[in-house]
Amino acid sequence: MSVEIAYNNIENIIKYGFLTLPYDHGGYRLVLKTITNQEYMNLRMSFPEGERSTRDTYYLALSTYMINGVNVLESRPESTFTLNKFYKSAPYAFIKELSTGIGKLNKEYTKSIKYLEGFCYSPRSRFLWKGLNGQHIASSNFYGSGIGLGLNSVQENWVIINQNLDNEEQYETQFNIAIMISSSMNSKGAKSLSTSFNNKKNDLKSIREEICRYGYDKKRVVEESKKSKWTAPVKTNADLVRELDRQMAGEKDLHDKFFDKWVAEQRSKSEEIRKAIERKQIEYRKSLEDVDDTIVEESRIATKEDIERMHSPKKFDRALLHANKVQEKLDFIKKIGSTVIKQEDRND
Repeated sequence: MSVEIAYNNIENIIKYGFLTLPYDHGGYRLVLKTITNQEYMNLRMSFPEGERSTRDTYYLALSTYMINGVNVLESRPESTFTLNKFYKSAPYAFIKELSTGIGKLNKEYTKSIKYLEGFCYSPRSRFLWKGLNGQHIASSNFYGSGIGLGLNSVQENWVIINQNLDNEEQYETQFNIAIMISSSMNSKGAKSLSTSFNNKKNDLKSIREEICRYGYDKKRVVEESKKSKWTAPVKTNADLVRELDRQMAGEKDLHDKFFDKWVAEQRSKSEEIRKAIERKQIEYRKSLEDVDDTIVEESRIATKEDIERMHSPKKFDRALLHANKVQEKLDFIKKIGSTVIKQEDRND
């Protein structure tokens, strides 16, 4: 839905209290409308959930605005009774077609409400409020239909926002008067206060112009959509209630989904490692089963020939030569020792 279409819908909701949809059938021109908050509450109290068929036909009766150019809201009690009786006897296909059209109209109504804040900051909204005496339109409860239907949520919020805007204008006027008076005694302080006030005013004006351009605070919506993907911070009691409701309902945010994905990946990796170890064990057991015990040689002491086969001839020769030299040294020491001992015996 474009901003222009949404603003047109909101303007009609403020003026008349509802949106309308023309419908042609069998030479008759019907104009359907969305029911107001007060009509919906009356419908719920009059017909419980068990009386679904009766409630549906009465809903269609309340949703009928004009028939062949005649405003049926001007004689509401009589026309509602007659229309309810007519819809009860109407074919099911006709009732279903009307209900489908009203359902689409209600969806359009709901989508338009999202642009209400931007519309309230637009020049056309302020013109309705001031130029066309919007306060009288909202308090009269007639909305151009000739019968009071009660304020709807769009009109209530529109009135509140415009009253706050009027209060801001009055505050600004009083502030400027106070600055003018205080400047005669402390011009520097008055100038500082005036500059700070104007800066905040300009910042707020730029934000509202951006909201009016898109119909809503685009920056805030983008930030909230980013936060909603992960666990939003709990700062207020409302945030705590929202978070508890989400957890009780079993809804998962992006943080929960990321953690679940990580756990699943770790389990998958662990399972792959376990299967790889099992495959290695099976291969090892199979290799042991394939060994022929008859060709396995019994353990024995290594001989000189075995050592010669294990070592190269050069290394073995060097080791043998070294051993011979050591043996010769030992023999020489023994010979000298025996000679010395014999010489001492002669001296004695």
